[in-house]
Amino acid sequence: MGLLLRFASAILIHFYILYGFTVSGEGVPLKTLKQVARKVKDDVRAMPGISQIELSGFPSEEIEIAVREDDLIAYNLTRLQHSR
Repeated sequence: MGLLLRFASAILIHFYILYGFTVSGEGVPLKTLKQVARKVKDDVRAMPGISQIELSGFPSEEIEIAVREDDLIAYNLTRLQHSR
């Protein structure tokens, strides 16, 4: 299990240079990859002359809650009310 931070590209557009980096790792949990990417983002943001930095390619975080039908009925909730 190892992490890889790789310089991907540099593009000159209207006097701005856009750099691209990739963070990857075979067998590395997504949570760890996100932490490394955020650390790189913070480090790059601290550099003089950096005006904008974005992270992309990560899925949105979700929370899933499973509720038994009997519990919904016990609390007098419908599925629609539960999903809010």
